[in-house]
Amino acid sequence: MLSLEKTRLEKLEEQLREELGRELTPKEKFYLAMSESCASYQPHGAHEENREAA
Repeated sequence: MLSLEKTRLEKLEEQLREELGRELTPKEKFYLAMSESCASYQPHGAHEENREAA
């Protein structure tokens, strides 16, 4: 079953669409998705370092 709640990316797309006053191009959507993906990426082993620090 699909969630009715919007994802973080969908919310960002909506905010940007409202700010620009137009629909986003496929290229803009791609770059937005890539930036979100990179922002949430943790290099291998980073989660272990965070666990040790706690």
